[in-house]
Amino acid sequence: MNYKILVADSNFLLREGLKTLVSSNDSYVCDEVENADLLIEKVVKNQPDVVIINFISSGFSLSDISRIKLAYPDTKILAITDRPSKTVFSQAIANGVLSFLMIDCDKNEITEAIESTLQGEAFFCGKILNEINAPETDFIEDTAIPAFSCNGVKISARESEIISLVSEGMTNKQIAEQLFLSTHTVITHRKNIMNKLGLTNTASLVMFAIRQNIIRPNKFLFSN
Repeated sequence: MNYKILVADSNFLLREGLKTLVSSNDSYVCDEVENADLLIEKVVKNQPDVVIINFISSGFSLSDISRIKLAYPDTKILAITDRPSKTVFSQAIANGVLSFLMIDCDKNEITEAIESTLQGEAFFCGKILNEINAPETDFIEDTAIPAFSCNGVKISARESEIISLVSEGMTNKQIAEQLFLSTHTVITHRKNIMNKLGLTNTASLVMFAIRQNIIRPNKFLFSN
């Protein structure tokens, strides 16, 4: 299957580089835009499987993410930008970005991010996770999240769902009943998630979920 990808970036060389990477897989660039003027028109026209966008580049903005999702909700969004602030990262995820890379990520990581995003898996550059997971206040030691290398970290839709339910305080049995899975399968998912993220306990998993905007702290942690 040939997947359609739309590239949105103001930089000509970056667009050409992404087009080359995309064409080496089972995908092709169906269109490209250098600013937001024709972005939505081309999204609606082409209905791409993935939009790769540098919303920080000139001619684009963070609001373009939500505009894309409103125009064509089925498209998945991979953001490739300079290092974002925590606020910008959280807003981008909330607006509809599925995966996030930095411009200086290497070829293999970009290729893997594209492939994962096409499959509906969230993919984050390890450097971005380091930046986002850095605590703004002094949390207790056993909630600390270890440093990531630049290698990407994939989080599947099912894993995100389980992280969210764990963070709500649900037991393995309750999660299994809600997701129509066996308890053993849920336990296996939890172990895989913890190993993948380098976490050691539920508290650190909850902190990861909050920082990644998978859950909001005021929704679960501070409810009456």
